[in-house]
Amino acid sequence: MTVQFPDGRLPRGGEWDFERACKFAEPICYGVLPAIAVKVYQTEYCFDDDPNDLEEIEIRQRNL
Repeated sequence: MTVQFPDGRLPRGGEWDFERACKFAEPICYGVLPAIAVKVYQTEYCFDDDPNDLEEIEIRQRNL
C-alpha cells in the first residue's frame, strides 16, 4: 500500500533513504497491534503467528 499526502508530510517514493524508511516503519511493524488486528485474525486465512501478537489478540477477544 502506498500513501501520499499532498501537503508533503511524507516523502514520495524514491525520496526515502533506507534508515529513515526503517525508522518510519518500525512502530507500524513492531508497535501496538491496531484494533483491526482481531478482525483480520478472525477472517483471514493467513495471519501473523508471533506469539506475543496472538496473546494480545486472545486478550482483546475475551474483552469484546
